[in-house]
Amino acid sequence: MKIVASGDCNTNAVARDLGLTPYPVILCHEGSGIVEKVGEGVRTIKPGDHVVLSCAFCGHCENYSHP
Repeated sequence: MKIVASGDCNTNAVARDLGLTPYPVILCHEGSGIVEKVGEGVRTIKPGDHVVLSCAFCGHCENYSHP
């Protein structure tokens, strides 16, 4: 997916201000873009489709686990 737009929100400011996530960090968890290619077996999305995304955090990954 080629990102066309990304949303900046309060979550990013809180993470920055409280130092919750060490650098480097990827901020913004909403976005939109255009599909560039799909994996084998993908049938409902094709290159050129416009899509939106929202990433959820599992809380278990190293960069997102906080005391």
